Amino acid sequence: MRLIAIMGRFEFAPHDIDAAITAAAAMASQTRRESGCLSYTFGVDIEQPECLILSELWLDGAALEAHFETAHMAAFRLQLRKLRVVEVKASRFAISDMRDMFPGNASAAANAT
Repeated sequence: MRLIAIMGRFEFAPHDIDAAITAAAAMASQTRRESGCLSYTFGVDIEQPECLILSELWLDGAALEAHFETAHMAAFRLQLRKLRVVEVKASRFAISDMRDMFPGNASAAANAT
């Protein structure tokens, strides 16, 4: 079994970014409750505020495939169709090894150079 990560980028017309953020927040909240979802976050790109960055981590491919069939995924897709989406890019990664970079030391992350 391999973990599955998704990295994505959604670019919206500037007048649609607030609606996109609202839709993404609801999607993330519901998705994080799914079985097999280890992490699911959207964030605003600090250099391009009309872009949302998506980061997902799944227990396995089956969990990700089940996610695609959820009612909240269908609702999210419907909401996106109402917005002007300029571009969407996403990549899927199979992870064979993952380790904590700062085990037991949160302050090390803050002081890393």
